[in-house]
Amino acid sequence: MKPVYTLLSKVESIPYFRYRGHALRLSSQIPAFADEVNVLQKVNNIISVRTVTTFYDSKGDIIERSFDFSGKPYRNRLYSKYENKIGKDEFVTSTSIREYSLPRSRSDLYKQFDKDPQMVHIPRYAIWDNIKNVTNHVSKNIKNGITILSQTSVSDISKISRVLHTFKEFAPIVNNKLQNTKPKVLKFRVNEHKYEVLPETIVSEGVKFPKNDSFIAYRALDINSAKEPLTDRFINKRGLKSLKINVVPEYIPKEDEKGVAAVFYGDDGSVRFNGEYKFPSKIKLVGTASHEAEHGWHYFLYYRNNGETNLWTIRNPRKFKKIKSKALKREAARYAKSIDNYTSIDTDIKLYRKNYIEVCAGKAALRAEKDYIKEGKTLHKDFPHIPPELI
Repeated sequence: MKPVYTLLSKVESIPYFRYRGHALRLSSQIPAFADEVNVLQKVNNIISVRTVTTFYDSKGDIIERSFDFSGKPYRNRLYSKYENKIGKDEFVTSTSIREYSLPRSRSDLYKQFDKDPQMVHIPRYAIWDNIKNVTNHVSKNIKNGITILSQTSVSDISKISRVLHTFKEFAPIVNNKLQNTKPKVLKFRVNEHKYEVLPETIVSEGVKFPKNDSFIAYRALDINSAKEPLTDRFINKRGLKSLKINVVPEYIPKEDEKGVAAVFYGDDGSVRFNGEYKFPSKIKLVGTASHEAEHGWHYFLYYRNNGETNLWTIRNPRKFKKIKSKALKREAARYAKSIDNYTSIDTDIKLYRKNYIEVCAGKAALRAEKDYIKEGKTLHKDFPHIPPELI
């Protein structure tokens, strides 16, 4: 028997400070407004309620949408919007949507996030299951009037050794008519334990697989989803994998950290991304990830040089042995001088930028960004209507 739906209530543009609903929220961003729709569903005399709540920022853009259906797992979608320009005439609006699910049995644990100060630096979505991530890119050319939809997506996320990454460019729309053109498609599965593409799964239609792109397994990821894996890549490249550096993708920054995109914490060995900072591009994220991984190396030698004990060194006692190499000792001494005389960015930006470890990390970031841009040229050529800033 088909379900019968009855609208119970619909409230739009509620100022958030007046919102009294019970939707579970994932985003750390405070909304400006909310809509709430309640629908009664009846199937075979079984009645249930479905509540859909949408949260908006002050510009009217969606931040988050919550789906609370009786007897079903909670589902939430997180939205991020980007505006970019390609050439002189092409304007692209990109919307990233990350979808999560939470079994009702975990709801009490989730609610502790707002009450337990120990959990304040853990992302709210940490105990949710990430189902699918999609970014829609709508390109409009103001000169010829052509509209093109491109899409990047990551699905089958629960199959961590065979996650599906997809790039698509659909047929163009000319004079409000969809053209009879085959879409471009590139898809492959990624072993996300190592972020390696499984060659036997590659499917390409109208495009080439970029063989010389070492970042290809990260390019379908949206900016927020890419924070952890990209940082892990540079940590591993720096030879620090065994130190188990923790990556926190959304950290509530302290007052003196609000001006930076991310921070390396030497006392516990963690890279913490500023949850209040919106990255303008994947390129900037790559640079930041490399920058903070380089700081991991700086502090690793610093603690080996001075023998300091903290949570990080206690967790990895065998790795923090005294340095024997004379060359490495000299390098560690330079880092020690830099760290001991460190000036934060909010105190004096000029001194901050002149600090030796910041100079070293800045150079590492620049190299990483150049590699990312150079290696992405094949993909950008095949999908020219996706902003280079976002893949």
